[in-house]
Amino acid sequence: MSTPRLLYYFKDKEALYRQLLHRTITLWLGPLHMLTDTDDPVDEVCAYIGRKIEMSRKFPRESRLFAGEILQGIPLASDDIFDPLSSVFHAKIALLTTWMSEKRLAKTDPYHLLYSIWATTQHYADFEAQIVGLSPQKMPTLHKDAEAFLVPMYRQLLTPREDESVD
Repeated sequence: MSTPRLLYYFKDKEALYRQLLHRTITLWLGPLHMLTDTDDPVDEVCAYIGRKIEMSRKFPRESRLFAGEILQGIPLASDDIFDPLSSVFHAKIALLTTWMSEKRLAKTDPYHLLYSIWATTQHYADFEAQIVGLSPQKMPTLHKDAEAFLVPMYRQLLTPREDESVD
């Protein structure tokens, strides 16, 4: 796209960058929005992990854009860009907390649960070059292998133990 045509839609590079951030956050919120109340919270969280791995596979550049902005201290982001993330995040924290209080998920810190899911799934996008260089797996199976590792790990963490189960 030519610069004049681009400037027709955006007043400057910063406006374009803000729009990219906004769209990236909206994209990355999709899997979190899909985390909904269900009869089996463990399966629901594991499905969320699968969706996050798929996002890392399909959209690594967008993940790195977002990560780069976070690493810079969010200089070009504004509340209007991050407000949707905050509201959805806190709603899902409330959902996880409810499931834990109902003993449908093992008791753990819901904030660190989401942070760790983000860290373990988005790592495959943000550090793709490192993973490819170190991993014996080929790229076509890397994300499938990651999901095969992460889902059982989180399932074990989140499955209520017998002494925690509802009577």
